[in-house]
Amino acid sequence: GKQLLISTLFRQDRHGEAIALLEALIRKQPDNFGWRTQLMHAYFMTKQPQALLKLLAETDKRFIAPHPNDEGILAAMAGSTLENELYEQAASYYERAIKVRTDALQSRTQGDGTLASYFQQQAKAYAGLGNTALAVDKASAAIVIWPARHDRRQEAINLLLSMLHQSPNLDAYVAKLDKEVEKSQQDRPIVRKQIGIAYQEQHKAWDKAIKQFRLALDLTPDDTDLHQRLIACLDAKGDKVGALAQTLETLEINRRNLGLWENLVERLTAQEQPVEAERAATSLVEVGPLESEGHEKLADYRERQNRWDDAIFQWREVARLRKLEPTGLLRLAPALLHQKRLEEFDSAMKQLENGPWPQHFDERLKEELPKLRESRLKANK
Repeated sequence: GKQLLISTLFRQDRHGEAIALLEALIRKQPDNFGWRTQLMHAYFMTKQPQALLKLLAETDKRFIAPHPNDEGILAAMAGSTLENELYEQAASYYERAIKVRTDALQSRTQGDGTLASYFQQQAKAYAGLGNTALAVDKASAAIVIWPARHDRRQEAINLLLSMLHQSPNLDAYVAKLDKEVEKSQQDRPIVRKQIGIAYQEQHKAWDKAIKQFRLALDLTPDDTDLHQRLIACLDAKGDKVGALAQTLETLEINRRNLGLWENLVERLTAQEQPVEAERAATSLVEVGPLESEGHEKLADYRERQNRWDDAIFQWREVARLRKLEPTGLLRLAPALLHQKRLEEFDSAMKQLENGPWPQHFDERLKEELPKLRESRLKANK
């Protein structure tokens, strides 16, 4: 009943009222570790640092000293001190827990979620101390543990970025990293990329971000996200020539990315290079002539150019390649009507009205067919 009351008081942020209850319970049962960690947190929340440190020392003497290699107790003490912003103690307890677990696992550390979480929490402790270098090292160690699990690896990478966001002096850390790389001749592409993202997202320091992204690309040239971020930074600083050059470089490694080709068309058009823009536009189809997406994008582009007959040709290709659905015909019909090619429009409408289309197109057809019929009547007038 007292524990339930204590939990209720904690939830209601009434930690001061819980202290007397916890102190009485610990006097009766001094070996109850859970009550001790709750009382330490209550002291923290009520801003009683001396009482917190005294209880921590007593708890360490009672639980850690006789069992220095008890991983569970070490991890619990680490979590408690981190929660209470005793970052130096937390980093130390996690270091001891990491050693105990690493020794037990021997060479089987990859994929161990518990060890990864120790490194992640220790990184937060070092970030709290303002030690960006150690925070990054520990966050990076967590990444290494997850080579095959994309979700967990991404979670660890996100933590690394968070450590960089919290850095009190990111420039100083980068300078330190540069010296280490110069000495070891081994760079860290994941860290470089996340530094670039921190400069890009938090500081809007485009030149600094570009430098880090280029260093990362030297080691991971196939990282398409890196290419996109580099282009975004070049755009942000107004370097149109650089952004165009980087777009072309990105297409060299990812030629089937239709979005990049569309982007290239826009860039070349904006820079008044119509011949090159046209070449880029036709590449939308050339990179995948048997895939409808490129024909669809080129058709949209032709419509924006007011080249409707060319757009009609592309919409026919979409309809041919996706003959089991009405998508191409639904775009072909209004283009035919625009060009007053009424017989061809009527033929397309018959196909739309009589085709055995999949059921999930019913709502779209019910919405669009009446509009097309109405447009046909207006064309007659």
